[in-house]
Parts: sequence; structure tokens; C-alpha cells
Amino acid sequence: GIPATSVLGLCLIGTCLASVGHASTLPALVACMSCYAVGVPLFTPTIPILLLQCVPAKRRGAVMGLDSFVNSVSRVLAPLLLGVVFETGGAVAAFTSASLAVFVAAAITCARFFIVARGS
Repeated sequence: GIPATSVLGLCLIGTCLASVGHASTLPALVACMSCYAVGVPLFTPTIPILLLQCVPAKRRGAVMGLDSFVNSVSRVLAPLLLGVVFETGGAVAAFTSASLAVFVAAAITCARFFIVARGS
């Protein structure tokens, strides 16, 4: 289903980010980025669907607007924050930090699935 697809995509993205800092050869880097290339199209389209399933029809526009805002701000702040981590801790620390954030998102998505499933 949709939650499983979302979690699979997030796990592939997280695996890529956790691995790419350790990739020391071109084939290893290509393998890492392949996980990312498969994970993003699995995850990205599921977010609006999962959000809209949890929101009353009258609030959906506001929630989608808020989602767009958070997404836009994150695209600006994440490189700045991870740049600081990269400067202080190196590539492994930066990519590991990003990976942890993605795995937290996967855990939240799993929790949401079980909460909704229990309520049904």
C-alpha cells in the first residue's frame, strides 16, 4: 500500500545517505546513488496522499500549503545546516546526519500507519 511504498522509498534514501559518505570508489558511489534514484520516486508522490488521508476535506488546501512551505524552507535550511556538520565533522558525519533524519521520517510514517490501522 501507500504507507509501505513511502517507507520503502525513505529506507532506500536513508541507506543511500548512510552509505555515500563511505563510498570510496566510483562503483560504490553509483550503487549508493542508485538507491537514491529508486527511493525518491517511491517516496515523493506518497506524501500528499498520506497527508490528505488524515485531513478533513475543508482543511486540505491549508495543509497542502503548509506542506509546500515546510518543503521549501527545508530545501534552504538543510544544505546550510548540513554544510556546518560537513565543515566540522566531515562527509561521513553530514551524510549520517541526513540519513538519521530520513530514518526518523520512516519511523514516523510506520507509526502513522499503525495508528490509523488500529483506529479503523
